[in-house]
Amino acid sequence: AVTSESGPGSTGWEPTSGETTGHPGECDDPFPNDDPFAVPAIPLQQCQESVMGTFDADFNVDWYRFSFGVDCDYSPFGTTLYASLSEPGRVCLFVDCESQDEPFCGDTGEPEFQDGLRGCCVAAPGQVGVVPFGCNVAPDLFVRVEPPFDGDFACQPYAVDVYAPS
Repeated sequence: AVTSESGPGSTGWEPTSGETTGHPGECDDPFPNDDPFAVPAIPLQQCQESVMGTFDADFNVDWYRFSFGVDCDYSPFGTTLYASLSEPGRVCLFVDCESQDEPFCGDTGEPEFQDGLRGCCVAAPGQVGVVPFGCNVAPDLFVRVEPPFDGDFACQPYAVDVYAPS
């Protein structure tokens, strides 16, 4: 499940109505977000956004997609983008651009590649930063959130924060 801290409608983003997943004994997920390219982009209002989610099953992976707001500064040489997860698990931040350069994770994670996306991942609670070298225009940002794999985390709520320089 997903809600926007800014409130649905205030950012122009709302979950698709009528979509539900869920299995008997598990919580319902009114906004299935297990495919990074199928989720709508959430605009980074004032260069940041917080979303609340719920793992709808153990070992569930949730994806979020964010687009840059007009007030955010972006430079293909040195802009660091961030995502943080408040609960135990793992958070990854990926960028979508034409560049073949490996993203720079610094000391905030390890490089990872998935479905043509380049990014960095870190154990949570924690923050991951990515410098998307070679992206000539502000890329869409993809955040993957994973629960810990050593417990019962079905229906566990979490918060993800994404921000860029302004």
